[in-house]
Amino acid sequence: MQDNHTLPTAFEDVIDLRYDPTLEIIGSSFEEPQIYDLADDEVRPMRIKTKNPTAVLLVRGAGTMRIAVPDCQRFASITPPKLTAKSKLEQAVFFGIKEDNPFVFDVQHDIRFSDREYGEAALGLSEDILTSTGPHLSPLAARLDDNVKGRVRYLDKIMAHIKSIGINLDRSTKWQLMWNAEKMHVASVLWRKHEEFLQMRPATSKKTIVAEIVEYIRTEEKSKPNHAKGETDELRHWLIHDIHRMELFIAWAYEVIKHNSKAKLDAVSLTRLIYEASDIYNNTIRDAFAFRQTHLELYGLEREKLNHGILEGDYSGLPTPWTANRFVANNVKRQVELATEWIKQDPESLTEEQTSLVERTREILPEMTEVYLSVLQELTRWNLASGDPKLISEGQKYEELYKEDRHAKVVALSQSDNWEAAINIAETHRSLHALAEVLTREIDLFREELSSPDITSSQIEKIESQMAAKEDKVRECFETYGEDFAFPFYDYLFATYGVDALLEYDGDKRYKTVYLRARPDLAKISWINDIVGEEDIDHAADTLLNLGLVREQQVWNKKIELSLGKLARMAESSRPASKGLMSVQEATISGTTEDARVDAIDKELAVIGVQNEFYDTQILPVTSVALDETEELGLVQEAFALQCPKKYKILAQLFEDAMKRLLKHEALDPLTLIDLLTLITLPPETKDNIADQFFLAIQVASNGLQGDERHQAERLIWRRCFLREDWTTINNTSMKGDEETMDVLGQTDLFQLYCTLYANQNDRHTKVAHRRLAPSQSVGVYTQTLDRRFANMDKSSREKMLEAMRWEDSNLRKHIETHRLEEWTKETQKLAEQAVDHQYDDVTETQSTGSIPRMVPTKKLGTKSVETTNGRNGTH
Repeated sequence: MQDNHTLPTAFEDVIDLRYDPTLEIIGSSFEEPQIYDLADDEVRPMRIKTKNPTAVLLVRGAGTMRIAVPDCQRFASITPPKLTAKSKLEQAVFFGIKEDNPFVFDVQHDIRFSDREYGEAALGLSEDILTSTGPHLSPLAARLDDNVKGRVRYLDKIMAHIKSIGINLDRSTKWQLMWNAEKMHVASVLWRKHEEFLQMRPATSKKTIVAEIVEYIRTEEKSKPNHAKGETDELRHWLIHDIHRMELFIAWAYEVIKHNSKAKLDAVSLTRLIYEASDIYNNTIRDAFAFRQTHLELYGLEREKLNHGILEGDYSGLPTPWTANRFVANNVKRQVELATEWIKQDPESLTEEQTSLVERTREILPEMTEVYLSVLQELTRWNLASGDPKLISEGQKYEELYKEDRHAKVVALSQSDNWEAAINIAETHRSLHALAEVLTREIDLFREELSSPDITSSQIEKIESQMAAKEDKVRECFETYGEDFAFPFYDYLFATYGVDALLEYDGDKRYKTVYLRARPDLAKISWINDIVGEEDIDHAADTLLNLGLVREQQVWNKKIELSLGKLARMAESSRPASKGLMSVQEATISGTTEDARVDAIDKELAVIGVQNEFYDTQILPVTSVALDETEELGLVQEAFALQCPKKYKILAQLFEDAMKRLLKHEALDPLTLIDLLTLITLPPETKDNIADQFFLAIQVASNGLQGDERHQAERLIWRRCFLREDWTTINNTSMKGDEETMDVLGQTDLFQLYCTLYANQNDRHTKVAHRRLAPSQSVGVYTQTLDRRFANMDKSSREKMLEAMRWEDSNLRKHIETHRLEEWTKETQKLAEQAVDHQYDDVTETQSTGSIPRMVPTKKLGTKSVETTNGRNGTH
């Protein structure tokens, strides 16, 4: 360097001898080349340039030690060598691991490096070990197993040294070092499996799936062997140089099978590959998780909480775990599905070797299923904790897939005759729906076996014992998991075996009742259980009434449910046991409440009664000749077609929809039934078979609606009743006598409504007095806002309905303003009441004379011409 006029750069390193009284440096010197002159047999030192300056030490207890500075030419370069954390780490790892090494590396000197520098050095050295990079790692391994084990020891030494000198690595670095060590451990498993597969294969087929995978991995995703240097074994080359890409290797196992299947590989060879791939997935990933669990302390991660080898929670700040690679997760899933189908083959069609491999595949399927679910769970958790919106969205999809597959894959596993394993995995991953299904299916299978005619007594005893054990397991699950198990258990029982199986199951009582009461859609079953299983008539009544009042859609069912609920309520309230426990005040309150409940039931039944009467007297005579439901609708549309301007056809649609529901025997809501009653034109031949249609509509409003909703509905009823007549003609009394005018009024629907209301008012059994509304009181209803049925209707349809309502309202206003409708309604009411009084007087007089009374019409008071005025005044 002096000859080059280069100033040497300061370089200092320190190493310590191991503490041992026998170790002592007794001599030292620098090493220089010796030149031999053959002419005079003398050895003379010559001053020459040395490539690697070296010192020689004589150490008692150790021998001669040589310390060299490699590549000293770099001292004269722009970037001279520096002492780095990585070089110190290399010394500690590659020399400190030797058993006869006289040096101590676990000592901190004045030359110190930061924790971050040591962390980067550790990761760099770890990668070098995985790829066999550097002068200390051989690119050739006659015994690959020893080579891999040696590199595993190097990785362990990195962490041991880091801990011994008190370096505090960050969490992410610790996990990356752990994952690198896992890959090296998995490489050892791969090689062991490769040798195992070789032993199993025939001499004519020695290429195992481990070797196949290396060939199939794309060139750009693996280091290329140098054939010119004799590197011909691709598998050994990959295991020496490419272990850091282990996730790619694992993912390719399924791809190899897929490509070979497309290439029409023979069935025996394909069976070998399927078994080997399943074994690879099962052992490599499972062993990686086990390694992770047992090496937490070595890597300073002892506080981390793992469950089956994966973190339970906090993945924030961590790079993607190699076992959580999405390609690995996808292909493990595909392999599980393939293996599940492959083992279903008929044994009679298989060779002896295939039969053995299929059975082996069946045996490892449970562990492979567990591996898949754990990989998917880890992938889900990492994505959800990533903080990246895109990854979080993917994580949510993986989470849904995990929920689906922890059920589907477990159930499929049970069908491969792995019942016990399926139960264990279902509990591990808390797939209680799958647990319930598997247990129920297995018990059912035992029952089928017991029904076999060829079964022996010893077999019966064995099967009964197994079935009893599984039934005990079900009861244990009820106690352990409660509703979380009970609800899916009863879901499956009901869906698969029906109502009887659900009600008759006697392995549990507590949760069955809770389940039924929590499922409104099973109310029709729940009330039976309330009575038979719980003897709780009061709750049965509540269930029936809630079903009838709120949920039921079919009118006949609704009537039965309400009637049964009312009966149960009355029976429970009259029981001596229930009364004896109450105070006078409690009994009074209970009685008042009960009266209100019964009144609500009666009102609902009254509405149902109107619908049934309307259907029986008006619709049934028309549909009785129909051959099917389609023809029924056609006949009804023909008989009761609603006439209105095309602009307001939404009224016709409303009417038609209501009629369709009526034909399906749906329980119509009060507002829909009111529409039917007020829009329909009844034929003369059946009209007298029912009470006045507008009076029935008022009754529906009274019994089915409350408050302002009832008031608005009544206004609509009166408006449509007023609009039934041609008031233009009625108001024109020119050249008409009084009798003719009265006769015209007596033929109106309004006259009949007034007659019915007045007669109903005079009936001493009537509890409700219905209001009479004047035309002016009916103006404006539903012209700004519609009733609740239209709240969810699209804006365009709501506007069309409002236009139709305004059209009705406009016609009513015209009659009020130009045809003296207010006055005519008063006259019609007076005439109707006089007609009713006159009819009652006739009946009273007849009864007082003792003669046979003239029968009073039971449906109508007053008569009307058979001619209708539907549509003549621009309404309906």
